[in-house]
Amino acid sequence: MSPSHSVSTLNRRPASRRRSGRRFLVVLTLVVALVGFGGWLVLFSSWLAADKVAVTGTTTTLSATEVESAAQVPLGTPLIRVDLNRIRTAVAALPAVKTVSVRRVWPHTVAIAIRERQPVACRYHDGAWQVLDLQGVAFRASAARPPGLPVLAVDASSPDDLLQQTAEVAAALPAELASQTRRITATTMDSIDLHLKRGRVVRWGSATDSDRKVEVLTALMVNGKASQYDVSVPSQPTTSK
Repeated sequence: MSPSHSVSTLNRRPASRRRSGRRFLVVLTLVVALVGFGGWLVLFSSWLAADKVAVTGTTTTLSATEVESAAQVPLGTPLIRVDLNRIRTAVAALPAVKTVSVRRVWPHTVAIAIRERQPVACRYHDGAWQVLDLQGVAFRASAARPPGLPVLAVDASSPDDLLQQTAEVAAALPAELASQTRRITATTMDSIDLHLKRGRVVRWGSATDSDRKVEVLTALMVNGKASQYDVSVPSQPTTSK
């Protein structure tokens, strides 16, 4: 190799390194700019702002408008900055809401999915009729008795567990039997009674084995007429005139 060729090669190497360094800086600058633009786009731009609320799960008690009003979604706010926990807490505070989930649906929607409490019974309390769900939670009130629901006649001072157990019995009744039930009374967990039309009484006992008790009671009512039925021990039912 000639001396002149060696010198030429040595001169090209720093130039090549300088070009590589410039390309690296250009690429790095572009990456930083893209990341910065992406951050601005997501965190501050109206391009990805919340402009719609989608509510699902409303049936008979709540309307989508009521849920949206409770949620107070800050429309116009970048979607990533919308506080989903606050919205979830606000909607969950509605008495008729059993469960709620809230999520972002890109690019512009806050989706709220609820499960409503389902009515199984009612009771008269504090001057109004209350509608109760399976857990005995009162989630709706009305001046008139709600049609088609068994009435729970449980003392207001009774423990919540007793009200819940009585509500579970009401929920277990098929429609035909529920329509014949004027009221359900209870003083203890094991002394739940159904008071039917025409003065008939059913000693139900506890809420345990309610499905089996329904089967036994239905068979007893089909096979004979009685004024009192006792299915508290479903394997040993009794009737009396």
